[in-house]
Amino acid sequence: NEHLYISLTDHLFMATKRFKEHLTIQNRLLWEVKKFYPEEFSIGMHALDLIKKQLGIQLPEEEAANIAFHLVNAQQTEDNLNQIVMMTNMVKDILNIIKMHYKIDIPTDTINYSRFLTHLQFFVQRLLENKMLETDDHDLIDQIMRKYPEEVKCVEKIEKYIKTNVDYTISNDEKMYLIIHVNRVVLRNNGSS
Repeated sequence: NEHLYISLTDHLFMATKRFKEHLTIQNRLLWEVKKFYPEEFSIGMHALDLIKKQLGIQLPEEEAANIAFHLVNAQQTEDNLNQIVMMTNMVKDILNIIKMHYKIDIPTDTINYSRFLTHLQFFVQRLLENKMLETDDHDLIDQIMRKYPEEVKCVEKIEKYIKTNVDYTISNDEKMYLIIHVNRVVLRNNGSS
């Protein structure tokens, strides 16, 4: 994408200018960009190393995420980009719902967390592409819901968030899988299982 050179050069110029003026802009998607786009983020970190060597300026890690986002943007159409931003925000919001419901902080540097994040990404992708999982095994769904009542309450909050924000309804199968995955991440976060 030929526009990448211009937009990225302009961004880096402004980032170095802000740094020299001691102005910081927090990148609220830093963590998500690191997890969702690790290759692009790595390139961003390499760019920060080059800037440090060439200009003697150590830009914050947030700038690596900004560079990564420029790289991702260059690869996407506008519709794809809007969907990526929506997916990223939805995953972040769902994680926050879980953290607030259980009053926990889930460490982001664990395999457990990475697995859970992957499940959430695929869940949100299926949701936005209207490809929800659905079977007729109501007995299993009922059994899971009875076994994990606290997780059901948490998933109901997630369901309400999704209905309110994107006007989608979660299938029973998706609820069941969310219940199982929420249970797993919370148990492992608390040191069990």
